[in-house]
Amino acid sequence: MDVIDWLLASDPAISWQAMRDLADADPAVVAAERARVAHEGLGARLLARQDPGGTWHRSGDPAWIPTLFSLRLLRATGVDPAAPAVEAAIVRLADGFRWDAEFGSKPFFDGEVEPCINGGAIAIGSYFGRPSASLAQLLLGGQLDDGGWNCDAPRSKRSSYHSTICVLEGLLAYERSAGPSPEIAAACRRGEDYLLERSLFRRRSTGDVAHPEFLTLCFPPGYHYDVLRALDHLRDAGAAPDPRVDEAVRLVESRRQPDGTWLLDGERLRGLDVATGETVGAPSPWNTLRALRVLRWYHAGRHLTAARPGRGRSEQDRQPIEHTETTPDPGSRFTVSHAKHSAFRRDGLRPFYEYRDLGIDAATSGRFRAQVIRPNPDSPGAAGPHRHALEFQIVYVLKGWVVFDYEGVGRVRLEAGDCVHQPSGIVHAELEHSDDLEMLELTAPARFETTAVEPE
Repeated sequence: MDVIDWLLASDPAISWQAMRDLADADPAVVAAERARVAHEGLGARLLARQDPGGTWHRSGDPAWIPTLFSLRLLRATGVDPAAPAVEAAIVRLADGFRWDAEFGSKPFFDGEVEPCINGGAIAIGSYFGRPSASLAQLLLGGQLDDGGWNCDAPRSKRSSYHSTICVLEGLLAYERSAGPSPEIAAACRRGEDYLLERSLFRRRSTGDVAHPEFLTLCFPPGYHYDVLRALDHLRDAGAAPDPRVDEAVRLVESRRQPDGTWLLDGERLRGLDVATGETVGAPSPWNTLRALRVLRWYHAGRHLTAARPGRGRSEQDRQPIEHTETTPDPGSRFTVSHAKHSAFRRDGLRPFYEYRDLGIDAATSGRFRAQVIRPNPDSPGAAGPHRHALEFQIVYVLKGWVVFDYEGVGRVRLEAGDCVHQPSGIVHAELEHSDDLEMLELTAPARFETTAVEPE
């Protein structure tokens, strides 16, 4: 069986995307195939389930649940927003749907309060020509210190994989509809880094798999996270493949069947009253489409360096990324970290410091790290005696002053412009620092062991 031919013979929602993303078909042929989605197959079935009042219904569910998840699936079909049947459906939705009174009875496109829901609402609204600036600002305001989002915030200070992927998809769609925004682009990069720092499925603290369901390939995903959904988002965002996706890509590759397809591990059907036509445990056109285009993106990008295209460009007008040859070192790539697009975070080695990662870890496959460090005003403290097992470490003071105590050396005061090289294994402690301290730290490798030492 030729897998591409199998996809091209599938539902129009799948075949037109396979033409565009896998077969490099003529744009006119792709457009003609896409036009079928509103009238045939899954897209047509979803549109037909909308009631005259603009909502979708399913027995036992409040109206917002089938409305939200039906529209999320409709967006995944890639139906043309300009199709008359689609435009009429969106007008009915705008006129007839309101969120519950406890959330202000707002129109659908202005969302409610939870980021996983609002991520879906802004993605839908933006895709169908109704981007909400107020909802975008609400989502930006809900980003947590570690870079992601969580529907349980502010009670929870740690981000959720589920909420984060929903918001990232939504903000990407918003920029494509409303136009580029440095603020949103920076927030998206922080959110993507939250996932990348965890290899897309691990706990940062222990390296363990964060949840077994992150390794299952499901469609439709609902609000649930999995590695294929994350990889497809990064591909769609136009990011060059980061070395931190390598393990997730290998996992997806390992799930390929002898006939070249991927199976459907599960489906999140909450709120849906329309069958996708797929069977759990059987070859899945949706998973196969997504996996193949992720692998195509990954394997092309591993040998080429690409500038990230503007996020505000429309998906329909997206052009192929122009590539240039890399340096001979495949483990190193060009990177720039602009201060205005970067943020200090509080998820580093010490809770009493804030850290601004300069992107060198990712650019050098973990061989080096460069970061700016400053005191955390909400958690004062100092590092007691400890040692690092690493190859290289220097600290350069950018601002303010700091006093260290070094084994065999004694007290050393560093002021702005001063630099110290700390050999591997030397016991040292920070004694005091100014409130305005900022230090540049360079280490090799990026990750190393730190051991506390009892004072003598």
